[in-house]
Amino acid sequence: MRKIEIKNTSNVENHHLFTLIVGSSGVGKTSLAATLDHDKTLIISAESGLLSIKDANIDVIEVSSYQDLIDAFAFISKETKYKNIFVDSLSEIGEILFHEIKPNYTKAQAFGVYEEYSGKMVKLLKAFRDLTKYNIYFTALDKMVAKDFTEVVSIELIQKSLAKKVPALFDEVFYMDIYEKEDGSKVRALCTDNSTIDFAKDRSGKLDKYEKPDLSIIEEKIFN
Repeated sequence: MRKIEIKNTSNVENHHLFTLIVGSSGVGKTSLAATLDHDKTLIISAESGLLSIKDANIDVIEVSSYQDLIDAFAFISKETKYKNIFVDSLSEIGEILFHEIKPNYTKAQAFGVYEEYSGKMVKLLKAFRDLTKYNIYFTALDKMVAKDFTEVVSIELIQKSLAKKVPALFDEVFYMDIYEKEDGSKVRALCTDNSTIDFAKDRSGKLDKYEKPDLSIIEEKIFN
């Protein structure tokens, strides 16, 4: 009989972050990469919006196909100098994947398109999640959807059921927006609490409801 090792919850530590940052186009999600250590951060970009951080001097791998993304993943699976991987964005990667899959099916096989799309997206996210030597950050666009005769914020993905499933795969899910303070002034911040945004969450329990949009500060709070 194999010896069972008994551990204690008091010894559980955060070794890496697997984080999703959701927000509208132009709110500044990509610029969050510049709040990380520039020399130890790699951006995997499926977007064309890196102009906002052109002076940051951060390494970038550009991807325009699903195979490009697989190649990028193979690269970071090896030992690299990086500590942070910033993937921009999940919404765009989903679009790329869907449009590559769709021609392989007829209209009568539409279910197969979505099944393969969802399966590959979940497999991709789980593969990144298992890269425990990095802090992994994904961005995603937001989307307004109908719920109980009103509109709520969701994640911009082609398949609604996948958009609901994705937050459960991440340890941290933030919603980036411009919020109004008590004095009436407005500030850009990351919401970490689901009392305001359904899918937002902080599994570490160490973050405030609204955090300054600085990932280095968030790392410091969670790890220390």
